[in-house]
Amino acid sequence: MGNENYMDYFKSPEDYIFCMTTSRSQSACAVSKDCLFSYAASCGTELTKRMTKKDIFTALKEKVSLEDIAYDLGIGVSSKSFQIKFDISHNEVKRMARLGFIQITGTEQFRAYKKWCYADIYSVFDYFRLTKEDVHTWLAENPKGTRKSKKLSP
Repeated sequence: MGNENYMDYFKSPEDYIFCMTTSRSQSACAVSKDCLFSYAASCGTELTKRMTKKDIFTALKEKVSLEDIAYDLGIGVSSKSFQIKFDISHNEVKRMARLGFIQITGTEQFRAYKKWCYADIYSVFDYFRLTKEDVHTWLAENPKGTRKSKKLSP
């Protein structure tokens, strides 16, 4: 039960981005219609007020690449999804992002212990591009606790 991954429902990054931009959910990761409308207008897309979120996304996709849409709207995957898919820890996900193996696309806000907390959101394209073997090979080549030493000149 605890290892179910909601990302298994999506077959490609486009499916996930489409779901996050067109869903009617009020969750923190869903994009509101006003936000999507103003982003599409700033990209030069022809819009009307009566357009649905699906119509706005379709028109926006013709003007802007999916990578730019996901990055600009802060659409991404949580660390938990990376942990479940690749069988790694949260610290390893953070290390992969810090060393540039995966990209951070934004932050997600949530409430815990009576205060607002923020968590990094990682690239949905990295999530679908990488395989378990790629991740474990990279982690073996970049073990924890090793630093690249600079050569000191005499």
